[in-house]
Amino acid sequence: MTTLNKTFSIFGSLGQIDTKAFPIPPTSPQGFEWENGGLVQLIPTEDYVPDTLNDAVMTSTNAYHEESLLQNITNDGYDYSQEPAWVVYDEEIGKFIGKTGRTRAKVFETIGEPVYPVRIMRYIDGYNENTASFNAAVRADISHRPSRSPTWTALSDILVNLKIENVPWYEGQEQKENGEYIYDQDAFNHWYFTVSKLDIRYDISISIKMWKRIVATGISTKHKVDLFTRQQIVDELTDKANGGKDPNPLYDESDGYEVSLVCMDDASANAPAKLRSILKFQSGNSGRYILYTKRCGTDAEIISLRESYAAALRRTVKEYAQFFLRNEVPEKYYEETVDQKVDSFFDNFELYSYNYMKDVEEDLVKIAI
Repeated sequence: MTTLNKTFSIFGSLGQIDTKAFPIPPTSPQGFEWENGGLVQLIPTEDYVPDTLNDAVMTSTNAYHEESLLQNITNDGYDYSQEPAWVVYDEEIGKFIGKTGRTRAKVFETIGEPVYPVRIMRYIDGYNENTASFNAAVRADISHRPSRSPTWTALSDILVNLKIENVPWYEGQEQKENGEYIYDQDAFNHWYFTVSKLDIRYDISISIKMWKRIVATGISTKHKVDLFTRQQIVDELTDKANGGKDPNPLYDESDGYEVSLVCMDDASANAPAKLRSILKFQSGNSGRYILYTKRCGTDAEIISLRESYAAALRRTVKEYAQFFLRNEVPEKYYEETVDQKVDSFFDNFELYSYNYMKDVEEDLVKIAI
């Protein structure tokens, strides 16, 4: 593990960070135990890598949270009452994987702060690492200061992804004889009310909506959907019927994003053609595409087309990255470098879809790339 003591004498704009001024360590999250008793340590800010796979807070929400934190730190200095980040050291890459604290780490990077306060954890043998990581992130989101609010749709989607991979939602979840976990409503209610305690933050109606979404997206559905013209979608998003009094904030560009309504049909051909437009967001304002379809007749077709569009974007960028990086970096770092370049290409870009299934989806639908 990186020698942490060497960072103690490095100061940034916040001055020397007092590791003894933080709250006493809380009980470690299930599946983890503290290193050094949970005492706060300083790591190089550049060595913090967020575990976005198990983080339910989407980029747009995180961007707002980041701006608020940046203003607070810039104007008021560091608040030691806030719980520091929880991380696990990854021996393979020599970095600290952040289970929490990703937004504050980005702020530290933005203001050039060289060290970042963390509590270091290690996995406990016998616990599923993905299950432990996801539940630790949810616990932090709803209980830490400053807290974030993951959307119920994002939480639902991660639960679906865990189900697809046969990863338990919580330790001790019941299994079938063949080793598959049982993902019924009883299992969901146990996770919602007992494990994550989301009823502290959300109304009980959210648990019902989450379960409906899990059922709808976790199986192959073929329910017919209503299609709308491009103009009809624009009219809805601009709230034309009410004189534009309540436009959709993801569409009206009030957050500084350049927004385009894009047809996602023929994804394999049309998505790659948009890369040049996406590239301009690297140097200008951030960009957001909102996808719609003229052809899909069922919810299953729409879900599949969304995934195909995102996959076509990523696949094409990866092909370019592989071509230009071949023989330019050592072989052992090649795949990692390619993935980093692909991720960075989409740093200032978000992909959404129009909501065709309002009974199981909320607002516009964020699509992972």
